[in-house]
Amino acid sequence: MISKEVYFREVKESMHRILSLLNRNPSSDNYGSFDRDYWNYNSFDISNSRKQEAVLTLALMYSIKRGDNPYYLNDAVLQWINAALEFTKKLQNADGSFDEMYPNEHSFVATAFVSYSISEAVLLLKGKVKNRDYAIACLRKAGDWLLAKDERMALNQKCGSVMALCNIYLLTKDKKYMEGAKNKLSGLLKMQSVEGWFPEYDGADIGYLSLSIDYLAKYYAQTRDKILLRHLARAVDFIMYFLSPDYTSGGEVGSRNTAYLIPHGFELLAGKLRNARVVCNFIRESIECGKAISPSSIDDRYLLFNGYTYLQAYIDGKDNKKCASWPPSSGFLKYFKDSGLVIRNGKSYSIINVKKGGVSKIVFGKGPSLSDGGISVKLNSGERLSSSYVGRNDKTVVEKNKIEITRKFLRVRKTSLNPYSFAAFRAFQLTMGRIEYISRNARNLIRGKIIRQSDNLAGMSFSRTFEFNGEGITITDKIHPIRD
Repeated sequence: MISKEVYFREVKESMHRILSLLNRNPSSDNYGSFDRDYWNYNSFDISNSRKQEAVLTLALMYSIKRGDNPYYLNDAVLQWINAALEFTKKLQNADGSFDEMYPNEHSFVATAFVSYSISEAVLLLKGKVKNRDYAIACLRKAGDWLLAKDERMALNQKCGSVMALCNIYLLTKDKKYMEGAKNKLSGLLKMQSVEGWFPEYDGADIGYLSLSIDYLAKYYAQTRDKILLRHLARAVDFIMYFLSPDYTSGGEVGSRNTAYLIPHGFELLAGKLRNARVVCNFIRESIECGKAISPSSIDDRYLLFNGYTYLQAYIDGKDNKKCASWPPSSGFLKYFKDSGLVIRNGKSYSIINVKKGGVSKIVFGKGPSLSDGGISVKLNSGERLSSSYVGRNDKTVVEKNKIEITRKFLRVRKTSLNPYSFAAFRAFQLTMGRIEYISRNARNLIRGKIIRQSDNLAGMSFSRTFEFNGEGITITDKIHPIRD
């Protein structure tokens, strides 16, 4: 097995990039902001509070004692951590929430994830945090806001809120936060599919499922909740099927197209769950061979969001763990009917999402591979159609050697802003959007109409057929035009 050193190496090699995104000028009003697009380039009118999650990455690097870690107990790093914590407090709304993309957003995901990262850093650094009592008071406000809110479209965010509330309880010893964490967890587990996944915009997504596992495994490490462990085992068993032989994972076949795996949750569960050890081995191997989407290859935004989980995986990971090889040498066909995902292991390792129009990923041996994101059509009128949306089909056939899907195309709405629509949206958020109820409903409308878009079907339909034989795979697409 590849050593857990790969996790530390990934973050250490990315630290210069993380620090370049941090405003380290003590004379600046934005000292402590990780949002360089805001404080340096002036590309945005607010500082994205989620980028402050990187304070936990700094806190962990400051705390890890190694001869090759120049950030360990480094006074400058501690000053930057405290500056980042102070700046984060400035970003908090009066009601305790945080904004991510626009003013008065009152974002659930930002409030949950920022609260987790800040609270974890405060727990880790203890008395080295300046104005610690004030930081905890701000976390109380965020916790109170989270207690009153919920998230049902993207459940990884709800998982984050569970761990945030748990940490706020650890800092305050106020039982209402732990009760809130338990209540959110109870509702969350009821929404888990019998197949093991948590819904992400109406479907299963591999990268976001690994993030959900990450937060819930952290919570399990604190509580040792045996019921939660059983649910985590189902989630890990499901994600196993999406570890491709070429050391890539997920991708277009998921509901949100993510192709990364967050490692810490699997490392925490490796001592309890055999399949978690398999996933750990896979992640380490994929990083080592350069196939993983990891801190050294991910964009700046997600480096700030996810860097710390690799350090946590390094701290809690164990080496010399025995695990089974994946995928097995014998062939199999696995159909997760609830998610629409079909996995066929034979001459190739094929993953097909029949509920996404036959979007597929096919790997031959350890490579080459084929990733097919579906069919896009541009009509003479300029209207654009797509086959790859999460939804129901007119016809679905899943057999050992044949998979067939027939469905209607989806009209693709234009989603990019122009200067006029941007100005109008900002004006709305700075006026009517100041009222949280209105802002929340506007956000839900945007998510429903722009992100999901599943209510805008066209009259044109298509069919896609996969036929498996001894020589390989034949994929046949047929487009059926609108008839007068």
